[in-house]
Amino acid sequence: MSSTKPVNKNSPISPIVIGVLFSTYFLTVQTIEYSLSNYVLNENQVELYRKYLLFKGNSSIWHWWHLLSLLTIPLAVFEACSDLVRIFTKKYPLKRTLMSIIRAIQLFSTLFISFGHTVSLEKKFIETNSKDILVELNYYQSLLFLLNIIAWFIPIIQYKQAQENPEPIHEKKKSQ
Repeated sequence: MSSTKPVNKNSPISPIVIGVLFSTYFLTVQTIEYSLSNYVLNENQVELYRKYLLFKGNSSIWHWWHLLSLLTIPLAVFEACSDLVRIFTKKYPLKRTLMSIIRAIQLFSTLFISFGHTVSLEKKFIETNSKDILVELNYYQSLLFLLNIIAWFIPIIQYKQAQENPEPIHEKKKSQ
């Protein structure tokens, strides 16, 4: 007898596509930012990173695209908070509960580092062009890079878990 659980074949694929699409976009942007900050530190071309930050701030297309991508933040926060509320209102398997917690930690850590540290350091770096600030900025870029890698895997893992366990545990017991 096989110990594998039946997979829910009726589960739509769209949640994974949307999650992977957004996480791929943010991971790509973060890869560029982290790669460039590493490059300018290794090659001692601090002014190049300052020029990149000025370009980012002054480019009209990037500015509007960035504002558009920021609209995804309230949606992500709402979804992560909804997942956390579901932990207390419904009984899901331990793996699914842990993924909801990991997702919330990843999202809120990313937001805290981005808006709490990186944005202010970038503004300070533009003004002073200090290598010390760039080293600190590079450290936060590396953390954001790792958090974005985690974010890329989360929708894939959650989709797989949803296929294996599409409904809460107590609802399964009632239906049997």
